[in-house]
Amino acid sequence: MRKATIAAIPLALTVGLAAGRIGAEPAAARVGDKQVEATMKQIGDGLDQFVDKMDPQLRRSVIKNERGEVDVKAFLDDLRKSSDAMKSRFEPPRYSANTEVLAFLRQARRLDEAVGRNPGRSGADPAWALVKPELVKLSTAYGIDFSGDPAGWTAARRTSDEDVKAALKRLEKNSDGLRKELEKDLKKDKSIDAAARATAVAPAVGLATAAKQAASSFSDGQDVSPLVGKLLSSGREVESVVAGRKLAAPATTMWTGVSDDLGKIAKAYGVAAGAAKD
Repeated sequence: MRKATIAAIPLALTVGLAAGRIGAEPAAARVGDKQVEATMKQIGDGLDQFVDKMDPQLRRSVIKNERGEVDVKAFLDDLRKSSDAMKSRFEPPRYSANTEVLAFLRQARRLDEAVGRNPGRSGADPAWALVKPELVKLSTAYGIDFSGDPAGWTAARRTSDEDVKAALKRLEKNSDGLRKELEKDLKKDKSIDAAARATAVAPAVGLATAAKQAASSFSDGQDVSPLVGKLLSSGREVESVVAGRKLAAPATTMWTGVSDDLGKIAKAYGVAAGAAKD
């Protein structure tokens, strides 16, 4: 059977695993689809309250600033339409709305800046103070720093519940398959005794066990963020076993799948996301 060198295969976690960075940060408690949906609704309701409580004269005014003239009523109408578009697009099975969320947050950030520059002028600052935490929550769920400059927001991205579930299920299957392939491969090496084989395979066993637990817990609706660090740590241990070894093609295929899904899970839980490839 043709052999392939694991180290030569492009992997989603090559940078993160090799540098030992992925898994170094604690995994954040992920915001699920239903939570995001509820946040969007709260934002929409909060915007309505803010607009209703605004100074009527300001609401009908045209403001001049460094960007030119701003028709306040038209801006607020556009913001509400953007909020509605975002909520309408956030639907099963993808629960994405990346483009709509980015557009909405950019508009909302402009309003936040205006309220911040002119405290008390809106007549509805307390209402805005209730909206802002929800905007921050939504931004965080999509990997955006709401306090930053919107010009630097190139994309809004989050991983849906279904995508996380699918990644965990694939990881469970591929990590167990990798364990079996490693055992088969190591048995062919007569220079390695049974005890050494068990030691070499142990990381793959640990990864398969953690993946099964995470997949089961996630399916039951539990927060699996405490398990994410364990998954990624086990992934690094497995990589240390396979790196540089010449293994049969099935093992390389399994490892490619494992590393790819570890990268997806890392991103979904905000762990060293920049170290994993898109």
